[in-house]
Amino acid sequence: MRGQSIYIVEDEIITARSIAKNIKNFGYQLAGIATSGSEAVAQILKIQPDLVLIDILLQKNDIDGITTAQRIQSQINVPIIYLTAHSDQETLNRAKITTPFGYILKPYSEKDLQISIEFALHKHQQEIQLIQREELLSTILNSTQDGIVATNKTSKIIYMNPAAQKLTGWDLHEAYERKAIEVLEMIDERTQQPINHPLEQVLEQGKVVYLDDYAVLLQKNGQQISISDSASPILKKDDEVISSNSDLVTGAVLIFTPRQIKSPPRIDINQQQQIGAIAADEELNELSAYLLDIVLHELRSPLTVILSTAESLQNYRQKWTIEKQNKSLNRIQQAVRQITRLLDDITVWKELGTGQITVQPNWVNIITLSEEILNNLRLLDSKNYELIIDYQGGEKIFYLDQEILQRILNNLLLNGIKYSPPGSTVTLSIDGTKNDLVLRIKDQGRGIPQAEQHRIFEAFYRASNTEHIKGAGLGLAIVREYVQLCGGEITLESNSGLGTIFTVTLPSNNSC
Repeated sequence: MRGQSIYIVEDEIITARSIAKNIKNFGYQLAGIATSGSEAVAQILKIQPDLVLIDILLQKNDIDGITTAQRIQSQINVPIIYLTAHSDQETLNRAKITTPFGYILKPYSEKDLQISIEFALHKHQQEIQLIQREELLSTILNSTQDGIVATNKTSKIIYMNPAAQKLTGWDLHEAYERKAIEVLEMIDERTQQPINHPLEQVLEQGKVVYLDDYAVLLQKNGQQISISDSASPILKKDDEVISSNSDLVTGAVLIFTPRQIKSPPRIDINQQQQIGAIAADEELNELSAYLLDIVLHELRSPLTVILSTAESLQNYRQKWTIEKQNKSLNRIQQAVRQITRLLDDITVWKELGTGQITVQPNWVNIITLSEEILNNLRLLDSKNYELIIDYQGGEKIFYLDQEILQRILNNLLLNGIKYSPPGSTVTLSIDGTKNDLVLRIKDQGRGIPQAEQHRIFEAFYRASNTEHIKGAGLGLAIVREYVQLCGGEITLESNSGLGTIFTVTLPSNNSC
């Protein structure tokens, strides 16, 4: 990015002025010139330029360029390029300690100087973004109420988030590099005997292992807590998250949460009038527990992706290319988007159930809106789905709630993508009259079994042929609620293995 400032540390004033002239010709700003190391440290800490060019051999009665760089880097994060005539091994070894962003030997060409500056500034910006994303990741891991523990390939603990430390009673500094079976001792609730440890199984098998329904964690103080969730492998390959090949496994991650053990309520025989209320409370508790299990199940996979990818970045980013780093960062972003979509769906479902969402119609161009939605989905698509709009004529402008219409289309199109094989086509057909807007979303997916189609719009219901596809079962339930809120109708046509067509009919009037 041109316009960034560069500071020069050079005791030969003629050379310094020549470098300054080059910098200005390249389109950068001159932040200042210092002829001694001490002067440079004071000025650079005050000015905080975007990059520093330093000659290694400076005035004899003062600190040299390498010491100058060390003092600067101990206070601020700024990229440094050495511009020097010295290339002996001792000087190079000292310079490497300061991890410079470039080392240019005099005499230099203007092109070499320009390229070195551009690469240094770009690399530094990439590192800043990476640090910011790692800080965000750290915030997420530290904020979640689920316990998260990571081990290396020898089953020694290398990470525990605050929730895991609280649930186990172990501090990270105490547990660090202890065997997982020592810190996370688990038994069967029924037999009180040790169970096969999920982290050990993951390291042996190289695949996700789910905790048994009767898994109990022994805390450090001897107390027992029932837990649920799963353990997953950390893999060295970049293009997959789960593999059965244990040779690829560099560690394992356990995500766990306390599981409440329900005990029968104590009912006073003389208080029969309370039985109805108790039954209602139990039903609500069961629903809440069911919802919690779904949410935890859906959060498990993206959190595992985030943690394993972040660890790989932390360990190998210095060796990786920018492209490889960006690929890993994109994987983290996709996992965060997956979590965000789940939380958004839960929020919307709650608002629909409590009547907090109201219809606010306005004039909408359905073609413009549809193209915008499909373009946004294409940006997120990594499996080459073909998204098509089939406009069948009629009206284009409708009096509808644009936000609700957008959510309906987005959910149905995402549903079509989710349950269709990579490379297939999802088509949005649009047919409108003055009174009605008819939308058809057709996919080439696995279809919905005939016997289950009457339940497909129920909240949390998922068809039996979707067990290996992640989802909470809220998307279609939300769509139906939106459609009904607008006074419309949604139907489906589907056969197993032949895809599905959802048809939404919305009246174009003041109700939506």
